[in-house]
Amino acid sequence: MAEFKKVAEISELSSGRKEITIEENKILLLNLNGEIYAIGSRCPHKGLSLAQGKIEGNIIICPYHGSRFDVVTGQVIKGPAKEGLPVYEVKVEEKDILISL
Repeated sequence: MAEFKKVAEISELSSGRKEITIEENKILLLNLNGEIYAIGSRCPHKGLSLAQGKIEGNIIICPYHGSRFDVVTGQVIKGPAKEGLPVYEVKVEEKDILISL
């Protein structure tokens, strides 16, 4: 059974996103139309942050080289990245955001 850890509160995502570090994992929390997602926050192409990436629907675009990733699945939609992003299971309990590592 997955162990969930509190990583933030809903109010911390007022801008729609928040980058956090948990056990050396860089994670980007996203609030897309009321749904909370947690993905790896480093583009696998060059290891640069996706925190300022543009969001188009469920797609996040790397602000450096334009790789596109599906926020729901982590899958690469368009390179140059060849690997997808880690995706973390999310639970919301009242005001708390919890993820499974």
